[in-house]
Amino acid sequence: MKNRKIFLYTLLMSFFVMFTACDEDEKPVNNNPTTGKFSIEFEHHFEGTAFNLGSTYTTDGAEDVNYNMVKYYISNIKMMNSAGPDFVDDDSYYIVDANDAGSLILEIDKVPFGEYHHISYTIGVDSAKNVSGAQAGALSPSNNMFWSWNSGYIFVKLEGTSTSSANGKFEYHLGGFAGPNRAQVEKGHHMHTEKLNIVSGANPRVHIMVNMKNVFDGMHPFLVADQNDIKMPSEMAQHIAHNFGGGFELDHVHN
Repeated sequence: MKNRKIFLYTLLMSFFVMFTACDEDEKPVNNNPTTGKFSIEFEHHFEGTAFNLGSTYTTDGAEDVNYNMVKYYISNIKMMNSAGPDFVDDDSYYIVDANDAGSLILEIDKVPFGEYHHISYTIGVDSAKNVSGAQAGALSPSNNMFWSWNSGYIFVKLEGTSTSSANGKFEYHLGGFAGPNRAQVEKGHHMHTEKLNIVSGANPRVHIMVNMKNVFDGMHPFLVADQNDIKMPSEMAQHIAHNFGGGFELDHVHN
């Protein structure tokens, strides 16, 4: 009797395993996806001249500047769809670092199929994340882009050397998430002739050019000789952040 019970139990378990395997094999495969992906590429230049860390350039103020660090946050990416729902890259925070080629291209997935005619993003980090406590990923303090819970994140880090500087260098750590010195910069680009098409199997790319000359010669021009060190929120930090943001332009779209 005992052996018979063992036999029946083994037989039932075999049937259970067999039907479970069949059920897993027969699960439907999604052959009709509804979302795709695209990428955003940031390419730096100095008024049309190829940009490289360690190279010397000249500003409108006849000052030589040589960058050794260009590092900044891109966040809250959104796109407007010509015919369907708009796309928002939820909880999107990226660090772009001119010294890290891999960081210059942002990969965005789970984008609904469609034709998009406008893209927007923030240079910096929104107010909510600045006061949300310890975080991970791009927002981890270990990335050295964070001051304190009172001052928040450093949105943009620009460092280098210049013979016009009293100490031979410049350091601009730009931030400030609230109040009159708020330094986030909102950017938007219309795709007039080359719209972004998200379709199955494709990986189109939005190409953004960043003019590093704008840092010194943008809407608030200044001399390194007069201002070579900023490491806290201030009116001047806000001005330089807007100079920097003014150098971002949509160049073209690869579909």
